[in-house]
Amino acid sequence: RLDPSSLRSLSSSPLWPPSETFDELFNAFISTHFPPIKMQTELLSSPNYYNTWSGPNTCEPNIPNDPRYWSRADVATWLNHMATVHQLPAVPNDRFIMNGKALCLMTVSMFLDRVPLGGKLLYKDFQLRLAKAMYLSDMSRSC
Repeated sequence: RLDPSSLRSLSSSPLWPPSETFDELFNAFISTHFPPIKMQTELLSSPNYYNTWSGPNTCEPNIPNDPRYWSRADVATWLNHMATVHQLPAVPNDRFIMNGKALCLMTVSMFLDRVPLGGKLLYKDFQLRLAKAMYLSDMSRSC
């Protein structure tokens, strides 16, 4: 059984400065040894998602704007482009032997099964491209 008086003696020891709490020490350790990084979800939820990675030296791949019309080769081009832009490991082409319509049927877990590191980012980028294409398609029909 722990004696409360022993805790008081620990907190007054030189190993535990009374001016710093455990949380302060822990946060200092984490910030020193693990610099903050942007999580995929934080990046993808940003309204300026495309502006965060497309710069003057980055151009969009030469594929149709509407992912529903992508061929197998277009899917491979998109995967290579995404891996390059986001510095992901190369995605083996045999993991996505499908066209754009097949990608439309995939869930986020299906992307993650095929690409554990970067699958969520690929899924979100694909969904954004698809939503944009569908919106533009609806807008052109209503005019």
